[in-house]
Amino acid sequence: MKHIEIKQLNAELITLINYCVEQKQTNFTLNYALNKNLKRITASIEEVDKCISQELKDLETKIWEEAKKINPEAPNFEDSISILSDEEKAKRTELYAEYTKAMNEESDVELYMIDPSKIEDVKIEFIYLTILGKFLK
Repeated sequence: MKHIEIKQLNAELITLINYCVEQKQTNFTLNYALNKNLKRITASIEEVDKCISQELKDLETKIWEEAKKINPEAPNFEDSISILSDEEKAKRTELYAEYTKAMNEESDVELYMIDPSKIEDVKIEFIYLTILGKFLK
């Protein structure tokens, strides 16, 4: 899995965990596996985020702050890029290309896979089942 896919999977996993909490799921295997995967994925994301150029982070923050000033209710990042100087825009393009290249590299995170027979009793809505399926053996 690529780093960008791990970030997406993290968002999906958090959605699934929140659903399971709301549904008061008590299956130990399910809860253990989701928690274990959250820890592994979070650690992987944190490690990758350490490698992101501080200059790129600063430029992105500058753009978002301007976007929020223009429209606090619905900030538009793309429209706010225009506040950057030509030199800053060129530097952001270069740094963002490096970031994109890094995010498309393979991650070494190993997911904790769940034995489906251990969670047979779990009742889960289809939309969440599609997420859970990514963690089944």
